[in-house]
Amino acid sequence: NMAVCGTSGAGKTGLIQPLIRSVLDSGGFAVVFDMGDGYKSLCENMGGVYLDGETLRFNPFANITDIDQSAERVRDQLSVMASPNGNLDEVHEGLLLQAVKASWLAKKNQARIDDVVNFLKNASDSEQYAESPTIRSRLDEMIVLLDQYTANGTYGRYFNSDEPSLRDDARMVVLELGGLEDRPSLLVAVMFSLIIYIENRMYRTPRNLKKLNVIDEGWRLLDFKNHKVGEFIEKGYRTARRHTGAYITITQNIVDFDSDKASSAARAAWGNSSYKIILKQSAKEFAKYNQLYPDQFLPLQRDMIGKFGAAKDQWFSSFLLQVENHSSWHRLFVDPLSRAMYSSDGPDFEFVQQKRKEGLSIHEAVWQLAWKKSGPEMASLEAWLEEHEKYRSVA
Repeated sequence: NMAVCGTSGAGKTGLIQPLIRSVLDSGGFAVVFDMGDGYKSLCENMGGVYLDGETLRFNPFANITDIDQSAERVRDQLSVMASPNGNLDEVHEGLLLQAVKASWLAKKNQARIDDVVNFLKNASDSEQYAESPTIRSRLDEMIVLLDQYTANGTYGRYFNSDEPSLRDDARMVVLELGGLEDRPSLLVAVMFSLIIYIENRMYRTPRNLKKLNVIDEGWRLLDFKNHKVGEFIEKGYRTARRHTGAYITITQNIVDFDSDKASSAARAAWGNSSYKIILKQSAKEFAKYNQLYPDQFLPLQRDMIGKFGAAKDQWFSSFLLQVENHSSWHRLFVDPLSRAMYSSDGPDFEFVQQKRKEGLSIHEAVWQLAWKKSGPEMASLEAWLEEHEKYRSVA
């Protein structure tokens, strides 16, 4: 697993996209959680599936084959959806587990959150708990909390689909979640549902198949208050390696990973990443971090990181790579065509989208962007290609 942190413009996206392509070229699959369309060009270039968060549809019961193995996972998913801040206790969760199992036994994969809520309602009205006001109170609380996810609830359309959006035959999937940011409860529910789906897919596919999950803008997507999510991520990050899988988590500031302000999920991602990449940091925030945690970096490391420049200004990414107790310094240079394809810069994105509207293919649009940004380099590259093709023809 890998944790990456760097301020806007440090070159995070350009650093990670070649890794994604490497996994795809090996025959593996990659799923990216993004906020800001940074991976859209790569996704289109690689023939991937690009999904907007608004169009995502789930069903917690969709892929279950053995309820004994899956019941707790579904229970945890519904628990986080019901209470993103983690306010459900063991009794809540015990009752919820009963509801999940009963719903599955009654309808199998056709079960819905409505069935879970109906079970809870029937239990609340039953003679079994007539003399247990505390139990009935917990049942009523969960009924209220889960109602927003029933078919007619506020977010029901997201979680009661007959045809969930995510299919296992897609080798690259980019999920753009920026549209959900103004609905934090829904974003938490969607993110945890996605994390569960990815982990299950890693487990269900052959172990010799490479698998990658990239969580970009992790400081926004992993801002869970629920400790259950942190525990789930920690378990998933530890287990992925056995299945030739890896998680790459990306944030803008090391504080988002490694500080008292970081969420339990973000700290779990940082703590379970053997590879840590530090790119250009916000000078002010990095200085604060070093004051609070003076032993995290050597003086030389602090000075070097402080001198890192923006990738778009110097045409390469500078970074410190930490692997266990070893540290090394690197610069990543890429060709002009790759720079254009991997760019997450706003004007570059708009240029490509405009060319697509004009009828150009994604390859043609990226090619024109590369010429626009790096004309002399592209001319040299084309000359080399023509010469190379000439030699091939002679041969």
